Amino acid sequence: TMDVTELKMAQESHKQSEFRLAAAMDVAELGFYEVANGDRVSYLDPRAREIIGASEADEQAGRIFEFWQEHLHSEDRPGVLELNRILNEGEQNRMTVDYRFRHPERGTIHIHHLVHVIERDAAGHAERTVGVLQDVTERKLAEEAIRKSETRLALAIDTAELGLYEEIGPPDNRLTTSDERALRMVGAPLDHGGRLREFWIAHVHADDRPQVIETAQRFDIGGQDLVTMEYRYWHGERGLVWLHHLVRALARDGAGQVVRTVGVIQDVTERKEAEMEARRAQNELAHATRMSVLGELAAS
Repeated sequence: TMDVTELKMAQESHKQSEFRLAAAMDVAELGFYEVANGDRVSYLDPRAREIIGASEADEQAGRIFEFWQEHLHSEDRPGVLELNRILNEGEQNRMTVDYRFRHPERGTIHIHHLVHVIERDAAGHAERTVGVLQDVTERKLAEEAIRKSETRLALAIDTAELGLYEEIGPPDNRLTTSDERALRMVGAPLDHGGRLREFWIAHVHADDRPQVIETAQRFDIGGQDLVTMEYRYWHGERGLVWLHHLVRALARDGAGQVVRTVGVIQDVTERKEAEMEARRAQNELAHATRMSVLGELAAS
């Protein structure tokens, strides 16, 4: 009698391998297909058919490739078909591409597509190709929403003329990175070596510096996670300016000391000067009114 133990073990191992592969495909929501001779889909699993929205009739009629080609987004079709040509003619054996696809029921979706040529004929043309499809619409829409949000934020920051900076590390060893607008606002050199805080403190107006330092120290040790302040600042080129300053703690260590912050600086010199001018005008008006009343009283 032939010993079939090794054969049985190999069959069981193969079965387990197929099970794990199927489970992984299911978890990742991947659709699998196989193509013969470049354009004839010889196998299409249910998920792949669902992803592209093809019907059983399309599959039975042997026109899955034509269906896929017809439903490629018109703006993406030329590039995708060119990649397909390159793959089939032997210039590459593996490709990955993302593109938009017009699903019959769901409208425009986004597909992540990986293709691998398994066999080629003597002329180098693809004879057997396998591919994996994944619907990445949610991810793409989320990425697009983030891009739009970032664009709006950048526009708002630019419109409001805000300077941004970030600090990482404990208070006694903190590295600062900032955008160019923040550097221009405080008059710091581009090569500040990450020690922007020292430069900034040194240029805060002497009368405002104690309060600014005290506020910063309370913030560092955990008193508040969001601090807003306005103070006078000596700019190297512009002289005395007013800055509006907001800083938020993003992370603290076990002792409560801040180890990562993000800050926003805005030059409010014009606003402050306008406010002071308005107060001067009000004071002058009040003084003139008092003098007029006193004059009328004296005359009577």
